Amino acid sequence: MVVVAAFAWSRASSGALHPSQVPLGFVGDTVLFKGRSVELPGKLSQGSEADRTLLVRAIESQKNGESDRAIEMAEEVLRRCPSLPEAWYYAAAWHQDKRTSLDSAKADSLIAKGLAKDPGHPWLLLLQARREAQQGKAKEARETLTKALDFAPTFRIAMEELAGLELRSGDPLRAQRLVQLSLSLAPRNEARYDLLAEILFARERDDSAREAVKIGLEANPTEPRYLWIRGLLAESHGDTTSARRDYESALSKGHLPQAEEALRTLGLKPIQGRSRMGSSFGGQNPIQTGFAVELLTPLVRTYPRTAPLLYALGRALQEQGYLAQADESYRKALAIDSTVPGLVEWSRENHRQLDLKAKVFAKARMDSSKASGVEDTRWYDLGHYRFAWGISRDQFIGQFPAGRFEKSTPATLQERRSMWGIEHIHILNFDSSGLWSVHVILQDAGKASVDLLEEGIRLNALQAGSGTFNESKYCASWGQVESVWWETADTYEFMAIRPAKSHFLGLIRLRKDRVPDGGICGLVPMALDSTQK
Repeated sequence: MVVVAAFAWSRASSGALHPSQVPLGFVGDTVLFKGRSVELPGKLSQGSEADRTLLVRAIESQKNGESDRAIEMAEEVLRRCPSLPEAWYYAAAWHQDKRTSLDSAKADSLIAKGLAKDPGHPWLLLLQARREAQQGKAKEARETLTKALDFAPTFRIAMEELAGLELRSGDPLRAQRLVQLSLSLAPRNEARYDLLAEILFARERDDSAREAVKIGLEANPTEPRYLWIRGLLAESHGDTTSARRDYESALSKGHLPQAEEALRTLGLKPIQGRSRMGSSFGGQNPIQTGFAVELLTPLVRTYPRTAPLLYALGRALQEQGYLAQADESYRKALAIDSTVPGLVEWSRENHRQLDLKAKVFAKARMDSSKASGVEDTRWYDLGHYRFAWGISRDQFIGQFPAGRFEKSTPATLQERRSMWGIEHIHILNFDSSGLWSVHVILQDAGKASVDLLEEGIRLNALQAGSGTFNESKYCASWGQVESVWWETADTYEFMAIRPAKSHFLGLIRLRKDRVPDGGICGLVPMALDSTQK
């Protein structure tokens, strides 16, 4: 049995700290300089005796449940001694805890004013990072937490918050390193083995995650997060009975959105990849999965006037990175009912991210065109390569290693890729004017767990424009067709699938001057005909 080591420090004469070694913790040869104190309320050296006494009374009032009285006293301290950063922190934190829009705005103002007085106060920076994370500003929150750790390298809570951000942004190794360091700094009863277990589970290190849960439960047997993660471990190994028991036990010990979502999706999670974590639309740490989109998309088609469903689909698409599709879902939800909680805020944040991405792609197109020497700066992404309309066949093929394309003709280039049991066939068409279309065929190889239409949308997810789902339409010789189109400045992109032959999906991208007459039915042969040259 692993025995948890006692919390211990060795202090160097320089004021540096050597974290103690604990199970699943950080290596013992690390040296941290103490930096600023993170004790609260601290010595309050910047205030008078009367101000210090009043703030301590405010803290006691808050502990006794007298929140409004505590805020009044903290704000009185601020009026009398605006140079006391702890007063700014407590006043902002207590306003933030009330969770009303008015109090949140007041908290933001207090944080900003407090940091203007003391830009390096670790706890004020922590509050600011939390507000930024709640508003979907992950990059800004990460930068703020890093700044807090620059001023206070031993600030465990900032390490743990930053680890959570790194996990959600796709850097589990850095997240694990941060949590292991925080474990090595923490007293046993405050050690966040639950966060370490979550990260290890996300990395599919199940044995280590199980050990972290075991250690954590020994110190904190009533913490529901350990039961939630233990349930995920059981479910990923096929033991849904034990998983259900753990999820229900977690919920009996307190409100935990992750456990609620895990119980609702019991038996639906894949055993590998990020999707094994489940999803949580209501929590502050959502980890979105592909099956959420698969479940919500048909529901939205069945109930197109239900704003909460459209909002949930928008959240799912946004968290997967499909910002354009999320924007369309949000706009539909707003047109129906803008009072759905969270809808306006998430819609605005998604639109902001969409604008930023559009700027990134505009720059990428410009940089790519300069590098290739091609005057046309209208560049588009297709999964794994970029190209410009009008580029000649020889210029295009010269950008890739020999043997990249197969079945080439003087007018076409063809490439095949397989992913998730789906075969991707790309056919590029050239003539005397250069490249004018790209034809993509997706075929289910019999092993696919991904819907072809969703996979086709994924190919278009890098586009700054928004896709539009067309109504099903009957086209002569092709039958009933479901389709989506994206329209940009000089490009027509059209995706089509026949329900009768759902194992086959076609996508055509072409210059607008090559679009045939006949609307959707005029484009279907170009998208679905696998014999096209």
